[in-house]
Amino acid sequence: MPRAVIVRGLPGSGKTTWVLKRFEDRIIGGSMIHASADNYFYKEDPDYGEIRPSASGAGVVITPGFRYEFNPALLPQAHAECQKTFIKALASGKDVVLDNTCSQMWEYQNYVLMAVAMGYDVEILSMRRVRTLEEAKLLFGRQQHGVPLDIFLKMWWRWETDPNETVIEVMDVDL
Repeated sequence: MPRAVIVRGLPGSGKTTWVLKRFEDRIIGGSMIHASADNYFYKEDPDYGEIRPSASGAGVVITPGFRYEFNPALLPQAHAECQKTFIKALASGKDVVLDNTCSQMWEYQNYVLMAVAMGYDVEILSMRRVRTLEEAKLLFGRQQHGVPLDIFLKMWWRWETDPNETVIEVMDVDL
């Protein structure tokens, strides 16, 4: 049965870093599709890029030059593109991993419904164990998206726990 993994968490919690470390070889190899609104904001830049060992240790990964240019005015387009990528993955029958903030369950419920309708096994992972204002400030300082503090704190305060999620302890993620 194909698998859809939904990874949710505050900006700076390590969602994308965790996804790329965990599924890098499958994403690069084409057996898993990575859907994220953040992907919309990566722009090609020949001055960026790296060569590093693959997660499996079998060879190297050559990352083409991309830099992140977040523009909040383009969030609707970014989420639309993310949803298209997710739907294409489902149509292909490949495994898919989604990483977005999704602080409230309604924000990812359509992804779950689509995946279940297409016969996918769905796993929801949450990087949400941010218990104190100090921990929230740590994530705020770690995030690369330029989310203003007031918006970041609203995301934290409105966080909904999903009874079906598996928690990845944020502070345990090696970033």
